[in-house]
Amino acid sequence: MGSSSPLRPRADGRLSRRQLDNVAQLAQAGATAGMSKMQILRSLPPKRRIPYFLEQYGWPLGLGLITAAIAVFLAVRILFPPVGPQLYVAVMDQALDATQTETLQKRFSERSGIPEDEILVDSYFDTRKDGLSKLQTLLSSDDIDVILAPEDTFATLAGYGYLVPLDDTRTADANTLVSLPGYDDAHEDDPDYSGSGKGETLPYGIRLGTGDKVWRDIQGPDDMLVGLAQDSEHAAQAGDFLAFLTGDADLAAQAHDVAESADVTAAAPKTD
Repeated sequence: MGSSSPLRPRADGRLSRRQLDNVAQLAQAGATAGMSKMQILRSLPPKRRIPYFLEQYGWPLGLGLITAAIAVFLAVRILFPPVGPQLYVAVMDQALDATQTETLQKRFSERSGIPEDEILVDSYFDTRKDGLSKLQTLLSSDDIDVILAPEDTFATLAGYGYLVPLDDTRTADANTLVSLPGYDDAHEDDPDYSGSGKGETLPYGIRLGTGDKVWRDIQGPDDMLVGLAQDSEHAAQAGDFLAFLTGDADLAAQAHDVAESADVTAAAPKTD
């Protein structure tokens, strides 16, 4: 037997349920012709309003809520940017293990009064992998305050211009200072010239050894240098950390001077 038309009555003269639904939809379409979606929504029985609302407005409403949530998130990030640590120490090429870095964080927190969760001694800077690119990224955002590295790695970083020269006249033990060639920026306009390691030789690092109590207590390795990172936003805390490692109070005073000098330079009006 062939299928009947959706609106053709059955042999007994009655309409099937499907046919009745089709008739109801046609009647509803005629009754709501020319009405807005909101008018149609108001005219529906209560139990059909929610399904109709979701059918007509669900997607635009969901998209609007997602857009609003993203806008609120971005506004909060701009108005209240996340606060980084008060001291960030980059430990290069696994110069210290996890236990040693945790000990340094805890002891410097006790010494300085800075909460331990606001001090980061990060030993995940392996230059044989992606450690150098990570360091460059953090330096470009002025996040790194102190760099601690084996002497050969430290010399390379000094040649890149990533470190601040120390004042040898204010350092109690000049024998621990290590002078290294810096970066030569005199030919920055020449794209074929590399100034790495061609700058003036200056005391960029301090050699750590068994004569430094803290370094001895954590069983730090030999031939390690530590210095102040270029463009640090926490130069005062960085100087306190160097003084903590070496017992040299003059280093803390010097770093405070560096911080004040940077603030004055930033506040000075620019002239053409």
